Amino acid sequence: MAKTSNINLSAVQKDDYPGRAYFIRHGESTSNERNIFAGVLDVDLTAFGRLQARRAGVDIKKKGVKFDAVYVSHMRRARQTCEIALAESQALKSPDIPVEIDHRISEKSFGIFAGRNLNLLRLALGYEGFEEMLHSHNEAPPAGEKIAQVYGRAASFYEERVVPHLKRGETVLVVCHQYVLEPLALYLSDLPPTDYKHLKLPNGKALSGEELVKFRNKESGGTASVRKQINDLSIMWAILLYAAAFLLGSLVRAVSASAVGIPSELCR
Repeated sequence: MAKTSNINLSAVQKDDYPGRAYFIRHGESTSNERNIFAGVLDVDLTAFGRLQARRAGVDIKKKGVKFDAVYVSHMRRARQTCEIALAESQALKSPDIPVEIDHRISEKSFGIFAGRNLNLLRLALGYEGFEEMLHSHNEAPPAGEKIAQVYGRAASFYEERVVPHLKRGETVLVVCHQYVLEPLALYLSDLPPTDYKHLKLPNGKALSGEELVKFRNKESGGTASVRKQINDLSIMWAILLYAAAFLLGSLVRAVSASAVGIPSELCR
């Protein structure tokens, strides 16, 4: 049976436990602000990222949930988000509950692309080349991770650490990264990594497992995919036009400077 034929049913079956899990993508980091790939680079939150983390805490407070367990990536941007969100929400059932680090929910490794500008890479690789290398389930940047690999470790984490709590009717918080939550949304939908699509999850927003699946379903639809492609291509063309204008301006200045420097007697 094709797994894509039973998305809604499978999502319900995967989350059909008395407990509930909530997921937060960390707030804006310094790499987000600079529009570069961070991956395994351990960067901090920006001031705006800290505001987003507090907003996540407000989300949690509004939902009225209290957590029996908390899991977080080892990376600073995730740990800072978790700390701020919990301080804002006061959502631990007991102050003795530890915030546990699990390396399986650390961000995807972008290999040699870590620290590189997204737009310049997209320009260098071309739109399709960029999407294939960065957002294909079975491709990866040199020395980087494939989405299929992240899917495997995220699924392993969920089954081993989260599901036992859910079976006991407990509530769990997971704070990690975009390229971990996107494959995890696939897993919760009972879909394989071959169905992966880049979703651009919001920073600093608490989503239940059900909400994460709904977000994936909505953003991976045809209209959303076309909108994303148009937006990405618009950015590429804007960069090209800017580069062309810069080169033309430089050429005009160089020609003008050369004309000014020509001795008048040579022009007779």
